[in-house]
Amino acid sequence: MQYYGPRMLFFGSPDCYKCIKALSDISRRVTLDERNFQYINGDDFDNEEIQRLCDKHEVDEYPHVEIYVNGDLKYREIGNLDIEEISDRMFEVVQTKVIKNESKPPTDESNKS
Repeated sequence: MQYYGPRMLFFGSPDCYKCIKALSDISRRVTLDERNFQYINGDDFDNEEIQRLCDKHEVDEYPHVEIYVNGDLKYREIGNLDIEEISDRMFEVVQTKVIKNESKPPTDESNKS
């Protein structure tokens, strides 16, 4: 099954209390898995790929959250995160896709016995 929902990048540090708390609060409201979520430990200074990724996304402060839909940045929040807003943004697209998919009429193929 293809995934149509939003994708979250969460830049943080395992030593950052705000990061740990925010991630815990978000995961209580939104199912985070490999389809819709990627955690990036920005403190992994030995990993050049991660450091390039942090530079590309202009990560200067943790936590840093970006939400993408179909590859387009739709929402970014840095520092003191609004967990309610992030959760709403993650649900918004998923609900729209589910509603659209459920409202489609059956195809001719599904009516054949």
